[in-house]
Amino acid sequence: MSESELNESIKQTGFPESGWEEQFKAYDTAFDASMAANGEALPAQGRKPSSSEVFSDAVHYVRIEGVSGLVGYAIRFWDGGLQDEGQFCFDLFDLSAKHAVNTSRFGISFTVIPEVGKLTMAFSGPLRSWETNMGFTPEEIRAGEERFSILEDTLLSLEHPNSSQPFLFRSPKRDIPIGSQTVHCPVPWNELRNM
Repeated sequence: MSESELNESIKQTGFPESGWEEQFKAYDTAFDASMAANGEALPAQGRKPSSSEVFSDAVHYVRIEGVSGLVGYAIRFWDGGLQDEGQFCFDLFDLSAKHAVNTSRFGISFTVIPEVGKLTMAFSGPLRSWETNMGFTPEEIRAGEERFSILEDTLLSLEHPNSSQPFLFRSPKRDIPIGSQTVHCPVPWNELRNM
């Protein structure tokens, strides 16, 4: 968008021209701070881990067990720029070749399992990849580029055509720093009376 197109767009909102310069400066300051916080890179959601990040502590794996045809594979979770949304990105990862693969290669599907007291009660059911949601067919998704996103601490199942039982797994949960305060958690009566 050119500067003249931007100005015309702002005019249509009815925002007074006298405040434009101040708003542009505030936007530029916020954008510069965002760039600095991201190592001078544009913040992006969904970006897959780089080769130097794949085996860092910032990436989490759930090894797939007991599913015929998926020995040596894992579900890989990473931040993907979704921390503010309370979500993680994930994909299917080949542990031997050390790269992501698309689920269509195996006929895999994921389902969000509802849990009482969690948001999953509102959006349980089949989970579609970002690419599928954008209208791409499995054949159009570049190899290893498929990604999903899910809320933190969500129970999911992986269904595979050759498996009679779904593989259950949970997305990671971030520890939110709360300063120096102690969080008190409920305990069973037997523990309480012995405290």
